[in-house]
Amino acid sequence: MKNTKIVGGLLLPFRLVTSWLFLSAVLRRLFLNPAKHDMESPMWIGHKINTFYPHANGIFQDVLGYLVVNPTEMNWFTYVFTYSELLVGILLLFGFFSRFTGAFLLSLAIGLMHTAGWLGPTCLDEWQIASLLGTVGGVLLLFGSGDYSLDSYLTNKYPKLVSNRIWLYGTQLTELTSSKYYKNTIIGFSIVALLYVMGTNQLLHGGVWGTLHNFSTKPNIEISNIESNATTLSFDTFRDKGPETYGAFVVEINIYNKMNQLIHSVQGSDFDEVNISNYYLNKVFFNERSIVFPLGGKAQLSLEIPNKIVDNIRTIELVDISGKKFVMNL
Repeated sequence: MKNTKIVGGLLLPFRLVTSWLFLSAVLRRLFLNPAKHDMESPMWIGHKINTFYPHANGIFQDVLGYLVVNPTEMNWFTYVFTYSELLVGILLLFGFFSRFTGAFLLSLAIGLMHTAGWLGPTCLDEWQIASLLGTVGGVLLLFGSGDYSLDSYLTNKYPKLVSNRIWLYGTQLTELTSSKYYKNTIIGFSIVALLYVMGTNQLLHGGVWGTLHNFSTKPNIEISNIESNATTLSFDTFRDKGPETYGAFVVEINIYNKMNQLIHSVQGSDFDEVNISNYYLNKVFFNERSIVFPLGGKAQLSLEIPNKIVDNIRTIELVDISGKKFVMNL
């Protein structure tokens, strides 16, 4: 009993604060800013999820790859995600089915880590949040919420509940706090948690050894699938790096020959002649003076070119408003 009180007391502030992290997100999306669940709004969270895609990893990138080309399924996913956060927030708040909640929280944290963990131009925000949420979830999974929880209240009021295996293992594993395995369990979990956090820090940011990198600081546009015929040049463009809060603004498209001489250029009002075919939810689009590439946006650009230069094309160059150049050699 004493051990469960100590565990419960230590976990209570973590539980309540983590609960509010989830409930506040639900409050924003469903009530304070419902446009986040409006597919026609630029604030739709489907666009936010699209920004995760470029450097998500493993099966998580495969799932996002499916969602970014299927808007209806993405819309369903946004609601599943929001109501999952609502469920976890409520369960954490009351301390109900705490070990199950810990597993749920740990799963959400791992999902966040391997989709959005690479984002954060200044503070590695998503990686830090996922690291802390995963650790809290792991502790709840091992020990439950202790005495300061609805689990404890119901167990004390209805003692027969402990004979139910689902209730026993889904709420509190009280034997663990007083068993001979406690020390090994907590040390083992701490080592695993630390290694996982350090490993993802290295994977996503090079933060343990080698060259530190941050894919959220400087925009980058990948050029691929270049095709041409007698009068048309087309190629795919994909913005895979840079801040999620603003786009890359391409103000010139330049074509060079094998002697590295400029043979064709498109800029300014000439951009009206460029056809844009988008692949993903985040759309590449024109503004008055440039082509805007949001993070996670992928599109095919097609433009008419003089027949005489078709066989001489060697290099395609996109020039950002900052002066940065994105180059692809044939």
